[in-house]
Amino acid sequence: MGMTAMATLPATAVVFLALCIDIVHATSNATTAAPTRPPWPKPNCGNPALTNGLRNLFLDTHNRFRGNVARGQTEVSAGWGIAPPATIMYRMKYDCNAESYAHQHAGSCNRNRLPPSAMPGYKENIHVLNTVQTTPAGAIQNALATWWSELARFGMRSNMMFYPSEANRGARSVMNWSKVTE
Repeated sequence: MGMTAMATLPATAVVFLALCIDIVHATSNATTAAPTRPPWPKPNCGNPALTNGLRNLFLDTHNRFRGNVARGQTEVSAGWGIAPPATIMYRMKYDCNAESYAHQHAGSCNRNRLPPSAMPGYKENIHVLNTVQTTPAGAIQNALATWWSELARFGMRSNMMFYPSEANRGARSVMNWSKVTE
């Protein structure tokens, strides 16, 4: 197929073609390695209260869960079936400024969300772990698992229609924003 013929295909056909090519690369017996994603920036912030390993745990876990949503590989969602695949779902990058806001808020022990003016340009999820019998990594995993389990508990309609009654169902509404990257 020549370049001119490719240009006349609708965008969905081009995307489908690209997906088919990726599947062929992944399943062929060729000795060349399948294409890999470009390296993703690793977090490295100046706050010594959180190690880069813990930052990576946050980032990698978020991106794994987001990838499941993007591929339509979620849990059954509250009787509505599996949430449909995302058409646009970006991998997240770690944001040291967001970490700073989160660290300040967590240090205040305030269980309420801050007003948007307190963290301009950022949204927040809050998780209160009522035990000290855990490691920092365990606390991170518990918070992320709790936030992401809201999809299965509260569900998402397969037609992706949202109604006013669903507006405040939980942190999941923040976690799944497809175009959020930080």
